[in-house]
Amino acid sequence: MNRSSSLLFAFAVATLFIGCQQKSEEQAKPTSAQSTAVAVTSRVALEITKALAGSHFDVQKVVPDSTVSRLWTPESKDIKAIQKSGLILLQGAGYDPWKDRASLPGSRVTDVSKGIYEDFIRIPDAVSHQHGPEGKHSHPGTVWATWLNPELVLPQISVIEAALAKKNPDTANEI
Repeated sequence: MNRSSSLLFAFAVATLFIGCQQKSEEQAKPTSAQSTAVAVTSRVALEITKALAGSHFDVQKVVPDSTVSRLWTPESKDIKAIQKSGLILLQGAGYDPWKDRASLPGSRVTDVSKGIYEDFIRIPDAVSHQHGPEGKHSHPGTVWATWLNPELVLPQISVIEAALAKKNPDTANEI
């Protein structure tokens, strides 16, 4: 190989390496669509978040309308879609038990019930019971539906508002 061929070959390899490196760096950064995508798990959270977010975020309820998050078993495609969201708003109080079996990006997850757990109804000794053919089970911990109490929704609105403003500080005044 002569010198000019060697230089041309080295240039091609370097260009290819730099191009691949830039592509992987671009893939690591969330896209604009990802950073504005907000995943919620309940109809209440959907309506509140949409009202606060306006047109600045793409808010999606990830749990099908045919069930509630408490009873939902997401498929891998569902988890992948949630993982791509720029912000994931979970209800807390045991409403989203599937989250413990999913690998969610902690930096993008917000428990909207943080700060109000002391106000939840506790179940210290849950009784085993059965609703249908799924078998017996119990619900220890907290009554998962107490987050629906209107007095408890107000602090959750503040948490959602703060999470949206943190995600997109330029829109904080509009949220």
